Amino acid sequence: MGIDKLATLPIYFQVMLACGYLGYVIARQGFRRNEQMADQLFGAIIFGLPALPAWFLTLDITQNIPLAASVSFIFCVIFAIWWRVALAELWVSFAHKRRISNEDGQGYVLDYLTQNTSLCPTQITVYLKSGEKLFCENMQAFQHSAIDAPMRYDTAGNIALFVTHEWKNDVWTPIENISMEQWGDLLVYIPVSEIIRIETRYINLDKP
Repeated sequence: MGIDKLATLPIYFQVMLACGYLGYVIARQGFRRNEQMADQLFGAIIFGLPALPAWFLTLDITQNIPLAASVSFIFCVIFAIWWRVALAELWVSFAHKRRISNEDGQGYVLDYLTQNTSLCPTQITVYLKSGEKLFCENMQAFQHSAIDAPMRYDTAGNIALFVTHEWKNDVWTPIENISMEQWGDLLVYIPVSEIIRIETRYINLDKP
């Protein structure tokens, strides 16, 4: 369906799709790798369903279209956050316990590790094709760095992190002056083409 045809749909349906797409983006943030147009369309419809009762109820009471659209927007956002925080995990747990499926809906291991907010990375070692190793001894020490995170990554596998030690010529060498008050933090970018292995230690914040 083209944008021109979308404009001819009833306004409540346009509001549902717009709010639903925003809800879909919120619910699937970080897990949208390789998604198709059909994923976006049906995701917008599913996450837009809460907009319909909100729209008609508000419009019936107030006869105010902008207010009805705003309430629909709020309902969809709340539902998307609820899905992301609780409902998705509850469904996965239920399906596993009932032996329905072991699918967690996340698709890629890297996405699970990086998007699971209960997992806290503490150390990381990156093995390079050159034989060198790059190590960060305490990742959480850089949680409030210039990039507001201990490392950055993309879906292709490229990584940027703070390196505290470098393995070269069979010797670990500490990296000095990683953080300098005048010049800031030293961030190392590692393209995926140079990486052969990554080791990361985690703690689970949800476990005592």
